[in-house]
Amino acid sequence: MVDGDPLKDIWATQNVKTVVLGGKVVDHDFHANYRNPIPAIRAWRATPQEIEISPRAVTQGSGAATIKVTARRGFDRFHRVMINGKEVATRFVNATELEAIVPPQMTRDAGSYPVMVVGQGDSASKSAPSYLIVSFKN
Repeated sequence: MVDGDPLKDIWATQNVKTVVLGGKVVDHDFHANYRNPIPAIRAWRATPQEIEISPRAVTQGSGAATIKVTARRGFDRFHRVMINGKEVATRFVNATELEAIVPPQMTRDAGSYPVMVVGQGDSASKSAPSYLIVSFKN
């Protein structure tokens, strides 16, 4: 079972939720000492280099926040948002927009944190950083 309709979007086949084989659910994440024999390849679509984020600032200690990451075009379902070098929950909206959840622990300390988009499984595919500002609490 996949999340989406592969007849409308072939990339839905990359979002496997459950595998059933012979009436039994199979561990599709291959946790049992599995090593993929096929080498990773670069994504066929490059990661956009220039991104924008909105809002650009949140208040210290404000808890979880959702930010919108935009580019002219080029996002796909395999793109993920990283904040200060850590991957955060990312939702593909469309080819020009991703949504990312800033966890509460990332808003504890005031500062400026780099936000980047990376191609999942391809550490060389990165955007230029945009910066999220965590401003001091009043």
